[in-house]
Amino acid sequence: MRSAGRDGFSGSPVWEPATTRLAVLQVEKHQDLTIWGAVPILVCDVWKHAYYLKYQNKRPDYVEAWMKIIDWESAAARFGAAVK
Repeated sequence: MRSAGRDGFSGSPVWEPATTRLAVLQVEKHQDLTIWGAVPILVCDVWKHAYYLKYQNKRPDYVEAWMKIIDWESAAARFGAAVK
């Protein structure tokens, strides 16, 4: 997920019920790429509007800071609900 966020457009784990797998989805244009039925577990917004004022062009620093504040209990609860 770190490398997807640092190097790609976003790195968001989703549960895919059709394939019963957890996947990290990289999305360039959210409106153009949809996996129907996928359940977002955790979303990291790496469009410049999300981080530029504080981090300028240092997206990796933003992703690292974001990784430190994730509410893992909430993500685990969403994952648990998704796989039921």
